[in-house]
Amino acid sequence: MLDPSRIHIPVTQATVDCGVYLDSGRLPGRYTHAAAHAKVSEPASENGAAFVWIGLHEPDEHQMRSVADVFDFIRYWFAGRSRPITARDWNATTTLVLVLKTVDYADHDGLRDVRHFVKAGEVMIAVGPGFVITVRHWQAPRPR
Repeated sequence: MLDPSRIHIPVTQATVDCGVYLDSGRLPGRYTHAAAHAKVSEPASENGAAFVWIGLHEPDEHQMRSVADVFDFIRYWFAGRSRPITARDWNATTTLVLVLKTVDYADHDGLRDVRHFVKAGEVMIAVGPGFVITVRHWQAPRPR
């Protein structure tokens, strides 16, 4: 029998966007997280301010481990369901982590339970040398 925990879904499935920025402008092209890291690590990018910005939506443990390994930061901050915090990841290089809670009021027509009036989620942001990584654990609200 196949063990579902051994099936690894590529990081691209959780990636909303991955951009490389150099001297305040976004470089054209599409990048994986590893290719983006390699691009900002090139000697040519050392002459300017280069960084990677990756947006992830509900990554699983394997996907987060893959990104954390490339950018050298601790992934436990991104397990989800954390309390709002700001912290410095002293075990990695110099990563600053911010966890924000989000709320959205649900349409209450037909809801019988008060607990469903508010939908909660969170956005986590890690900023380190040459990267900004945002992780979203919620669905974007529908336009009203």
